[in-house]
Amino acid sequence: MQSTRKKVGLLWLLIVCIGLVGCNGDRQMDIGDGMVNEEATDDQSTVSDYDSVDTATVKAIDTEARTITLTNIDLNRSYTLDYDGTTVISDKYDNSMSMAQLNLGEVVEAYFIKASKKLVSIRLSPDAFVFAQIDRYSLDGERGSAVIGNEDYRLKNSALIISEGREIGVADIVSRDTVTVRGIGRSIFSVVVEKGHGYLRLEDDAHVIGGWIEVGPTVIQRITEGMLLTVPEGAVEVHISAKGVDTIRRVFVERNKEMVIDLGDLEIEQPKMGKVHFTVTPENATIFVDGDPIDSTSTVELDYGLHQIICEATGYDTITQYIKVSQEIASVVIAMDETTTNTANQGDGTTNTGSNGNSGGVSDNSLVTGSYLVYIDAPEAVEVYQDGVYMGVSPVRFLKVAGSHTITLRKSGYVTKSYTVQIDNLQQNVTYSFSDLEKAVTDQDDDSDDQSGVSDNQSGVSGNN
Repeated sequence: MQSTRKKVGLLWLLIVCIGLVGCNGDRQMDIGDGMVNEEATDDQSTVSDYDSVDTATVKAIDTEARTITLTNIDLNRSYTLDYDGTTVISDKYDNSMSMAQLNLGEVVEAYFIKASKKLVSIRLSPDAFVFAQIDRYSLDGERGSAVIGNEDYRLKNSALIISEGREIGVADIVSRDTVTVRGIGRSIFSVVVEKGHGYLRLEDDAHVIGGWIEVGPTVIQRITEGMLLTVPEGAVEVHISAKGVDTIRRVFVERNKEMVIDLGDLEIEQPKMGKVHFTVTPENATIFVDGDPIDSTSTVELDYGLHQIICEATGYDTITQYIKVSQEIASVVIAMDETTTNTANQGDGTTNTGSNGNSGGVSDNSLVTGSYLVYIDAPEAVEVYQDGVYMGVSPVRFLKVAGSHTITLRKSGYVTKSYTVQIDNLQQNVTYSFSDLEKAVTDQDDDSDDQSGVSDNQSGVSGNN
């Protein structure tokens, strides 16, 4: 009997113990900005000891202080966490990484203890996409939209925009920049400028005004007096052609700095001429060469070098392209596409007349909106350029042309700055105010600037209709 009682007692004790273990097991509940693990403590931290989970972007890493700054994607809230040797770091496949291998702008899943601000583990989000080192894109910060290749995306207000380890604004990115874009689904969470831009100016260039300048494969522009081009950073080949001039210069452009090419040593030769015959479909198309209409039924004599060709016809997409005259006799064949949408396709439109065949086209989608104007009223007393063309000293006004444009601000002794603006096609004036230019840092200035942090002071631009 006593033995039976002992067995019953032990059975009840076993049931009570199982119940206690079940009550004290791990339980998680949503707390709004992460998940809470009620068994986590601040004294000991393993991979399971955390009380919050975030999907975030990496904003800054300080390997000396052993801290990482993250931005919560949903709440657009930044916070800094401590990490140490026990912090588990992994890629999206759970392979081990070091903190030095994490890039700014990465989309991550962070597990941490909120009270002690201790990062327990961090993992690259397996749901995130990465478009690395791309140059075919457009970003519209005002509308919160983006196009990558031919695909539309949403540019979130909380998206992290970084250049050289510093946070910048969307408008600070120009079309010449190479970027890495990250996000989830159709939403972009970060844009990192991998290769930025500098500036190119011609000196002693009176004899090439009206000619053409090519910078690498991306920049083709008519040479105007006092122009200042925004060009990709790095080693670039500059091709300048005009009457009696055909020269190539190789230069290195530093990010956010100005490069000057002195053309005073050029030898002007007797310009060579080439006879070019155009075949255009449809036959009634109007053809402009360097802005002047031509008779496409007869051979046209053109200087050797680069020329702009525009073809227009009712019911067809307008084509803007460039040809290089490089031999005495050449022909150009252009087949225009019938209009199917309101927006014409864009592509690379440079053709060398040394060979025959169809030419690729670049549509000219800029629209002059009557007599309406663009006003630049701040900062004052700075040189203003639109797409490299000098517009005057601010406050300044110039003709409004709808589309995407690069506005460049320059003043001696200050850092030159460019912005991308989207000018609407509404029948009204538009006014832009930009942030003051920063003073240029010289070798004699104090070089003890903080290199580790990320500035929250974004470059400003405001536009008012």
